[in-house]
Amino acid sequence: MIKFLKLKQMVIFSNQVFFIFYNSFLNKWF
Repeated sequence: MIKFLKLKQMVIFSNQVFFIFYNSFLNKWF
């Protein structure tokens, strides 16, 4: 259960990081 929660947290974190990078990429090129 705890492992699952940690995994979920990691997925959310990586999604946020990806979103930030994606936004900065868009701002850079468009």
